[in-house]
Amino acid sequence: MSTPSRSLESRILREESHLDDLRPAWDELLAASVRPEPMLSADWLIAWQRIYGKGRALCVGVYEADGQLVGLAPMCSRVFRYRPGIPFRRIEPLGSDVEEGDGVCSDYLHLIVRPGFEEAVAQAYVADMNAGVYGPWDEWLLPSVDGDHPLTPILVAAWARAGRTVLTTVADVCPYLEIPPTWDDFLATLSKSGRRSFRSCLVDFQKWSEGRAIVQHATDAASLAEGKRVLQALHRERWHADEKEGAFSSPRFCAFHDIVLQHLLDDDRLDLRWLTLDGRALAAYYAFRYGDKLYYYQAGRTVDVPPKVRLGIVILVDGLKDAMARGLREFDFLAGQAQYKSLFTDTSRKIVELRVAKPTLREAVRKTLTTGVRMFRQVRARLQTKVQVPKHVNQTERPV
Repeated sequence: MSTPSRSLESRILREESHLDDLRPAWDELLAASVRPEPMLSADWLIAWQRIYGKGRALCVGVYEADGQLVGLAPMCSRVFRYRPGIPFRRIEPLGSDVEEGDGVCSDYLHLIVRPGFEEAVAQAYVADMNAGVYGPWDEWLLPSVDGDHPLTPILVAAWARAGRTVLTTVADVCPYLEIPPTWDDFLATLSKSGRRSFRSCLVDFQKWSEGRAIVQHATDAASLAEGKRVLQALHRERWHADEKEGAFSSPRFCAFHDIVLQHLLDDDRLDLRWLTLDGRALAAYYAFRYGDKLYYYQAGRTVDVPPKVRLGIVILVDGLKDAMARGLREFDFLAGQAQYKSLFTDTSRKIVELRVAKPTLREAVRKTLTTGVRMFRQVRARLQTKVQVPKHVNQTERPV
């Protein structure tokens, strides 16, 4: 798999304009890599840098062999403050979420490497990091790595040879579904109650809508504008029902997706659909294709319907059936556990965080404070379990 002896040439890109120049080679490298994830694409990460890059210094590592791009480390640096304000000079990927709470949830971030060059790129990258080529740093972080990514153990070994220890922490899970050929094949994978649940959901919707519902798609500039408007409005409506703002209340989040949605449409990889009934928008769904996979990213729905009408499930089923018709291999629900995802699949992949920290005084202080906070929470949890529930409280009640 790897050829460690290959000699590579490397350089660091620090200007956004240089990223645009790299686009064709970047896209070709990603398509050739062992895990070509769309959130590692030039379209996604350059848009992220333009919208979210303020306060960060660009440091994208380019690794070439005989003039061919064989490795890319799309990184940036910034000062991150651990509570109660300990500053860390951090090197992390483009696309990493921001502490302000309006990040874009980029999953599967990693280095991008051409097959056959894994060890050579990993060794060169770690050597550059240790030499300060990417800039001064106290910690290095990959926050959302596929737990089974074949490059990870090679990269961890390269750090170990350089005298650094990589701390690996499970951060989340990504539920996914291996797409069967047909809807009946999918139903056959479910339990009896699962099949009954889906059939009831679709029947209830058909009865309520009297078969008049229409699914619309973004296929050109006009329909894209309409689809975005519907998605944002229904997403806000859904979250406002829980007295929350929702992602589309952030101007940066909207600006980012204005760019990305257009790229996806231009490349014929966008799946933005919405459900209407007599001209009224009911539900919207935002996903995108890459290779033989479909990535389900965002959705919205009206809440002003009877309880038995499950609009979110209805539009997800419509998207899944379309993926079946296209012959796609996998439906990726992306990170986060949710009850509706478990209706479709019980398989998931781990999302892990990889972290390297230099043994500095600030790291020792951070560890001490982190340990103290964890111990305090454990003690508080034990004390809370000892609290008796008053007799007048209904212990069977659960929050809705």
